[in-house]
Amino acid sequence: MKHIVNIFVILFFLISTSLTAEEKKIAYIDMDVIMNESKVGVSIKGQLEGIHKENIKGFKKTEEELKKEEQNILSQKNILEKKVYDEKISNLRDRAQNYRKERDAKINSLTKKRVEANSNLLSVLLPILTEYSKNNSINLLLQKKNIILGSSELDITENILKI
Repeated sequence: MKHIVNIFVILFFLISTSLTAEEKKIAYIDMDVIMNESKVGVSIKGQLEGIHKENIKGFKKTEEELKKEEQNILSQKNILEKKVYDEKISNLRDRAQNYRKERDAKINSLTKKRVEANSNLLSVLLPILTEYSKNNSINLLLQKKNIILGSSELDITENILKI
């Protein structure tokens, strides 16, 4: 008799939790699509790519100058005095080291700008998602990359893109 009561209690909890789970509405969104296809996301991506291309042009130019200077110094190795030659090599190493520091600083700056831009986009997107969830009675909104399996009917990415 005690086992029957335990079974009924367990069944009651299972049925009640399944009923409440059915009442909850869940949806997911593909944030990568939002970042890459929304007007704001495309604009941010274009600006960051422009900065990146300019940086690469500058990097290539500086690298070519350093290579030419190195070749020039190496071609004069037998002509120059050892002290002068060592001084030129030392100056070239210093310039190369400064170039590496500058390059790393620009790369870090671009990475920081990319993170800030994504953060700003998310802060703009949050009120839109909140309002959409409220209007459509969505209780839980997940990112698509965190979902293993889900019905495509639960994907609201296109709706948010339209908004």
